[in-house]
Amino acid sequence: MPEHGRQPAAKSALPRSKSRAGRRLGRLRAVVVAGALLAGLSPVAAAAPQAAAGPESKGDPTQYWNKVLLQTFRNARGWDASPGKLTRSGAMVFAAIYNAESAYQNTYGTMKYEPYLNRPLKYATDSSEPRADEEERLIDRTAYRMLSELYPGDRAFIDARYEARTGRSPRAPDPLDRLVVDRVVRQINKARADDGSDNPELYDGDTTTPGAWRPTGEEATADEGACQEPGDAVTPNWGKVKPFVLRSGSQFRPPSLRGFTSYDELVNSPEYARQVDEVRRVGAVDSTERTREQTVIGWFWDHDLNGTYHPRGSCSS
Repeated sequence: MPEHGRQPAAKSALPRSKSRAGRRLGRLRAVVVAGALLAGLSPVAAAAPQAAAGPESKGDPTQYWNKVLLQTFRNARGWDASPGKLTRSGAMVFAAIYNAESAYQNTYGTMKYEPYLNRPLKYATDSSEPRADEEERLIDRTAYRMLSELYPGDRAFIDARYEARTGRSPRAPDPLDRLVVDRVVRQINKARADDGSDNPELYDGDTTTPGAWRPTGEEATADEGACQEPGDAVTPNWGKVKPFVLRSGSQFRPPSLRGFTSYDELVNSPEYARQVDEVRRVGAVDSTERTREQTVIGWFWDHDLNGTYHPRGSCSS
């Protein structure tokens, strides 16, 4: 007798039902694709969701996602908010967007520039016509995927930004994912895997010789980290990270410090004295030599948004 009084027939009825439904759905999809091709339409256009209708759907999608990216940077904390980590994330997001746009142009227009790292991608036939929102959907889907994978702890914010632009859930199916987005994101992630960006080693270099880097001696504050010990230095091995375009980070690095063979030789040189004097003259509060443009540049670099890294310290928060 079957366990708990269940009938044997009932166990296999559901799988057979699902199988039949799956076959019907597969046949329906085949008909849709075949009809679309006969009509000169892309299967993407035939099966795609409705056009973006979110409250922030207007405007350039690349600019929109750049703003989302910048806010994600502001939300980041710890080493994830260090200058190197942020620039890496930004490069990955926009490299992916560029490749997705290249695929669109190669499919429906004229691709003027080669995509980053990979071969040109074409995802529809020559006679296909794109939907009106297809180009923006490609950018929206690609930018969302890269950002949400890079900052999974900020997924709620990134999801909300996607929905505000498209009016749809980011988890709603879209044929562009399989045709383009998955491939683009996978290729960028593969290129950056094991690039050295997660090196956890602390700084253990020279901090005593005149001219060498040393902690600034600052106490931790509410919006900045302490910089009292060598171990407070943020991502000290970033120079070893695999570049995006160069063969190595040292490809164009001078073999010595402006031609000097040691820190001691550098700090005792006339060139060093000249630069120190220039900083004192131009950087003084009451300087009469500093131009308005130089003042604006100085304020820009010294007054970052609270809660973000300030270049002068380069210490962790």
